[in-house]
Amino acid sequence: MSFMAILSIIIGLVLLLSGRKLYWFFIGAAGFILGLVIVGQFFKDQPLWLQIVISLGGGLLGIVLALLLQKFALTVAGFLAGGYGLVALLNIWDWFSKSKLQWIPFIIGGIIGAILIIKLFQLGLILLSSFGGAGMIVQAIGVKGITGVVIFIALLILGIFVQWKSYKPEVKAVVAE
Repeated sequence: MSFMAILSIIIGLVLLLSGRKLYWFFIGAAGFILGLVIVGQFFKDQPLWLQIVISLGGGLLGIVLALLLQKFALTVAGFLAGGYGLVALLNIWDWFSKSKLQWIPFIIGGIIGAILIIKLFQLGLILLSSFGGAGMIVQAIGVKGITGVVIFIALLILGIFVQWKSYKPEVKAVVAE
């Protein structure tokens, strides 16, 4: 297993299990994912160390954006996680995996992800970080077909369950008059 695959699994696990709590990590991971996509498209013939630096640079840029422009950065992270997660899910079935049209499901998943973050902030973070984390893990271990889908769904459910259990929504007290 390559260093990038191991790094993707670690980041995927953190996202899967605590992406809502660590929203800045969620945004950094989305930047890392963007870095991986850029590396895969434009720098795949470069040395591994350069690929890692570019990917981590995207992650650091995401964290800086998270600290400076929280709502914008979260919307962008939701877009990237939704797009990446949908492409990863479709690639498990080998749909679009060899096609130049991968950008279509990426855009569709991205729009859904951005809307989830904007409209349902905490729930959106739980769903998208679980979705993105499951996608990163399954893609890193390279499982395809029905086995990959089963693992993806099991990880997705695990991530949602673990994060939901730790989520305590604010309850507004109703004052009786």
